[in-house]
Amino acid sequence: MNRISKSKKYFSLQEANKALVLVSPIVKDVLDTINKLAIFKQISDSEDAELIPEQSQEIQNLQFKLMHYLNELKTIGVYISDLHLGMVDFPMLKDEKESYFCWKYGESEICFYRDSHTDPSKRKYLYNITQNHPS
Repeated sequence: MNRISKSKKYFSLQEANKALVLVSPIVKDVLDTINKLAIFKQISDSEDAELIPEQSQEIQNLQFKLMHYLNELKTIGVYISDLHLGMVDFPMLKDEKESYFCWKYGESEICFYRDSHTDPSKRKYLYNITQNHPS
């Protein structure tokens, strides 16, 4: 069931695009942090390498930062649907049902959407639901 929440923020396309000013740098921080954590994972997965205590502390610090960034995004009202690609969902209403504007880090504006039951990788062009084609 696709229920509309009265407490959830729903974005218009204009609001979502304006929010990118805040969202984009946070997503960049998320991606940078994920990449740093991946390096430590490679080290710990290596048979002839062992993490030193300082590296373990750095991993904890990076995990704390990642949670902080994700909470910042949640406070704005958006959610990361793919951590590794930097894909973000902006809740919106389409035909009185919850759907999402979809944005991926590096895109200059929001040009995609998806229904709530659709996999984030199967997002659709916005021109399917708007009069104006994205530029």
